[in-house]
Amino acid sequence: KEFLSSKEEKQDFLEADPYWDQSAVPVNVYKNKAPFVGKVVSTKRIVGPQATGETCHIVIDHEGNFPYWEGQSWGVMPPGTREKDGKPHAVRLYSIASSRYGDDMT
Repeated sequence: KEFLSSKEEKQDFLEADPYWDQSAVPVNVYKNKAPFVGKVVSTKRIVGPQATGETCHIVIDHEGNFPYWEGQSWGVMPPGTREKDGKPHAVRLYSIASSRYGDDMT
């Protein structure tokens, strides 16, 4: 059954062509010794107080300079050093659930 009117065009959400080709997925764009510096705009806890873990919606302003695809993760290095040994903090991984176009689709 056709759901599109004659004026509408079908949206192709599978942008890789062929669909299984992952060569255009950006990986290892930045490194620990040459990191991208972004700004956390907001953080909101999105699970209840009795949840067994913590899940937050974190908005990071990257000014469009940090390419990603849905399902990838960001490695985040907190600023400063560890108190116990003065070494830089380890990388923490955060999953990206946002569309590669951003939350507001702009």
